[in-house]
Amino acid sequence: MKLYYIDRYPNQDNNYELHIANCNLLPNIFNRACLGNFDNQEEALLEANKKYPKSILCTNCLQAEHNKVKPFFKRWFQKK
Repeated sequence: MKLYYIDRYPNQDNNYELHIANCNLLPNIFNRACLGNFDNQEEALLEANKKYPKSILCTNCLQAEHNKVKPFFKRWFQKK
């Protein structure tokens, strides 16, 4: 489980960014709200959208994690 935070103030596109606790772009303590621990980022994003509509994944910590390429052997043996 990972600890997730949401930026309390929207970015230039009027979206609220969701971060994990060890993100380099995590807002300072006064500009973020703790959402709690979640098993995956989809659950955290659903919770974030309840409190802050138009929540998105942080491009630094969460989208990079979400778009990770699987190792060759996992892709090769993956059922189609």
